[in-house]
Amino acid sequence: QIRDISLERGRCKKFLTILLSSKILEGNYFGGISNNNIKNIYDKLIKMNVAYFSYDVFLCSECTDIDFKKDIKNHYFIESIPILVKHAKPSHLSGRGVRSFKKNNNKGIQWSDRKGATLQNPYLKIYHKSIELNFNSKEFKDEYLAEIDLSNIIRVEFTIKSMKHLRKFKIQSQKLIDLLNLSQNIKSAMLKDIINTHLMSRIVKAEKPIGKISPTGVVFYNALNIISKRTYMNKNMIIDSMLENIKNKTAKSRKKKKLNEIWNTYIQMQEHNKKKEKMISLFDAICW
Repeated sequence: QIRDISLERGRCKKFLTILLSSKILEGNYFGGISNNNIKNIYDKLIKMNVAYFSYDVFLCSECTDIDFKKDIKNHYFIESIPILVKHAKPSHLSGRGVRSFKKNNNKGIQWSDRKGATLQNPYLKIYHKSIELNFNSKEFKDEYLAEIDLSNIIRVEFTIKSMKHLRKFKIQSQKLIDLLNLSQNIKSAMLKDIINTHLMSRIVKAEKPIGKISPTGVVFYNALNIISKRTYMNKNMIIDSMLENIKNKTAKSRKKKKLNEIWNTYIQMQEHNKKKEKMISLFDAICW
């Protein structure tokens, strides 16, 4: 298409716009668009005889709605979907929050959407690529990917919408050549940031205890601290769950005494626990 497009600072110009999919790579589809194949992509576009532009102009083209992808081999993705849903940050706003897909022809999880994505609400999708190819791209798969092992391929993809979004990661250009030169470390940092936008942290760090405490006490403290942050159980529930599989009554009693001492000395005075205790009393009252 020929379109009037506003880039940053209100610049509005006529552009030849090309929606470029990695399917143009045919048998090298899973390699993604990169420095290694960009010249071949340019040659294919020119051979279509739809428009002509030099290779240098092509490399300096402005990119919008930039999709990055990562492919992973994993046998347990479908079982992982409910866990990811459970740990998604909640939102009541339209177009935000998490959506999961459980149909035979679509297994995955998604946040936001490509059209409505913003810097604060970036598009992210994790899905079963093998299933998607079988149902939605079977003709392409049979023609170009017949010799590739397509079992259990999980794709993670996210969209960077604008120059403002790129600048968040200290990227100062949206030109094709500059995006092709991004390091894997930068792309991984972008993915990590977007994951952290939508998912609660999988790793919870315990606050440093105030006062002296033995190494064994630190282990107990860390466990109590992390469990109290991640759950809405009260002190007794947490301690009882930590002691559940200790059969020796004497040993269990000693450990319970130690855990209670650590909780009363280091945990209960933390501000987040003072607030949470009031909520826990409500949850107890409604028999949750």
